[in-house]
Amino acid sequence: MTVRLGAGGAFAGAVLAAMLLAGCGGGNPVNTGPFGNGGPPTGLCSPAENPDRVYTAGGIAVFTNAGPAAVIDKVSLGHPHGLRLLAAYAVLITGNEEYGNWNGFPSPRDVSAGVQWSQRQRADGARIPPTPRGHDLVDLVLVVKLVGKTGTADGVDVYYHTSGGHYHLHVNNRLVLTTARMIGKCPP
Repeated sequence: MTVRLGAGGAFAGAVLAAMLLAGCGGGNPVNTGPFGNGGPPTGLCSPAENPDRVYTAGGIAVFTNAGPAAVIDKVSLGHPHGLRLLAAYAVLITGNEEYGNWNGFPSPRDVSAGVQWSQRQRADGARIPPTPRGHDLVDLVLVVKLVGKTGTADGVDVYYHTSGGHYHLHVNNRLVLTTARMIGKCPP
């Protein structure tokens, strides 16, 4: 038996299909999970002055975990141009200073006592326990390579999950690296 739909039935079917498809592309909610809202936007502009054009950026993505234990699934740069993320580490901070920014690959040199570098974890797969309110922080230390004359990223995206769901933290901190000194000349 063949059923023919009139114009009204076809329109209703198209609306139903559109509603069903709209629910399939949702993704993880942004800045609604226990890692917080990403904080106020800031930025870092610096030359990558070593022969490898590698830079270690600490303090770009710092957060607490106000919920249950979490696992980071993926870390990526937001809209990178001329930059490649080589590695990312989750570093517990128990003092008042983050890891900091360095030309070259990360090193435990000259870090403050509260930077728990020896307990760092590769960010992808890192288990982040709840952090006491107002005390411990997690610093994502990013190792990036400048692959052009100037490299930019519009922030850092952290995808993670807890027993309560999957989340997406977007830290709106711009990163700019150059091959030359750009003090006072950083692009907007």
